[in-house]
Amino acid sequence: MLRTAVIAAAMALMQPLHAEIVDRIAVSVGDQIITLSDIRLALRVAGFLDGEQPVFTPQARRQMAGRLVEQALLRQEMNLSRFPTPDAKDVDSMLASVKQQRFSGDAAYRAALVRDGITEAELKRQLQWQIRLLRFVDFRFTPALLLSSKDLREYYDKEFLPRWKAKTSAPPPTLEQSRAEIERDVNAKKANDALERWLKFSRERARIVYHEEAFQ
Repeated sequence: MLRTAVIAAAMALMQPLHAEIVDRIAVSVGDQIITLSDIRLALRVAGFLDGEQPVFTPQARRQMAGRLVEQALLRQEMNLSRFPTPDAKDVDSMLASVKQQRFSGDAAYRAALVRDGITEAELKRQLQWQIRLLRFVDFRFTPALLLSSKDLREYYDKEFLPRWKAKTSAPPPTLEQSRAEIERDVNAKKANDALERWLKFSRERARIVYHEEAFQ
C-alpha cells in the first residue's frame, strides 16, 4: 500500500542522482540535481522492470521528475542518518528474482537490456537503490501497532470482508485467521499516511526548482 510513486513498485523505480552535470538540468533539489538523462534512464528502467515500452512525452518526463524529487528528499534523510547500503548479495538475489519472473532465460534478459538501452550495471544500481529505499521507508515510517479487539473487528467487517467478497465467492477466513493480514494492512496504511505527511513537509521546506525547458 506504500505509494507506488515512491516505492516501486514502490515503489517506485528511480536511478540515483548524478553528482555532476552530464546534460541539461531538469530539476534542482537543494544542492542535488536531476538531469534530463536521469529522467530518461529512470523511464527506461521502469519500463524494463514493468515489461512495458517507456514513454518519453513531456507529461511522462514531468511525472518521473516528481518521483525523482521525492526520492532525492528521502536520499537526503537516509544519508543524514547513515542508513546502510544493501550488500551485493541482496542485489544479486533481487536481480535473480527479476530474471525468473520476467524472462525465459539469460538470452532473453540480455536482449531486453539491449533493446531498452540499459546496462546491467545501471540495472543493478537501480535494484540496490530500490532495496535501500524500501528498507528505509519500512524502518522510518512503518509503526508496530497492536490493534485492539474492537479495531480488528471493525476493520474485518468494514474493509476485509467487502474486499474478500468482491474478488471471490469462497467462504472468507475468520477474524482470527485474518489477524496477521489485517495488522499488515493497517500498518501499511499508517506508514503510507506518515510518508505522505513527511514528503509534503519536506517539499515545503526544500528549495525545488523545475527548469521548464527540459519538459518542452
